[in-house]
This record gives sequence, C-alpha cells and structure tokens, in this order.
Amino acid sequence: MKSKWRLPTVNELQGVFDYEDSKPKIDGFASDYYWSSTTYEGYTGYAWYVDFYNGYQSNYDKDGSCYVRCVREGDDGGLKWSKSLENKMTWDEASEHCKRMNDER
Repeated sequence: MKSKWRLPTVNELQGVFDYEDSKPKIDGFASDYYWSSTTYEGYTGYAWYVDFYNGYQSNYDKDGSCYVRCVREGDDGGLKWSKSLENKMTWDEASEHCKRMNDER
C-alpha cells in the first residue's frame, strides 16, 4: 500500500537541493520558498522552509505564503514528489492540500 501524501520535512526538502551546483536535484521547483512540515521549536506559529534559489533554510510565520510540493514514499522506498502548485499558500492551506491529494485517488 502506498503511503499518504504529506508536507515534506525540512530535511527531505534539503535533500533535493544540490548545494554544490546550487540547484534542485529534481525538476519542478521554482526558485523560491517551499514549506516543510517541520514546526519551529522556538515558536509553534512558525515553520521551516527551504529557498530553492540558494538552498537557504529558515523559519517563517505559518500565515505567510510559500510554495508547496507534497511527498510520499514510492513503491521503491524512495520519495515521490507531487508537482509544484502555481500559487503560494499558507502553511495550514499547504497541509490541507496534501491531505486532500489522498482523497483524489
């Protein structure tokens, strides 16, 4: 059985950025901020993001807007990434979007 779609962790997002070549290892990422599922420990109203322009990571207010790509484990054990949405959204909207993808099978 396939795993469910979800927001990626900050480590999973960092794992698809090639820091030597300063670009994503897979296609489909805009050169902009992408939400992770990782909440900032210092303040739960913030979550970590990764900037796919330079690989920089930081935390941001969950009411702010970032891009989103959902992730799940593939049949081969690797990660399968959804397409990037054209519009940015809040962290709550991004989380809900990934959950709704599970209902679209």
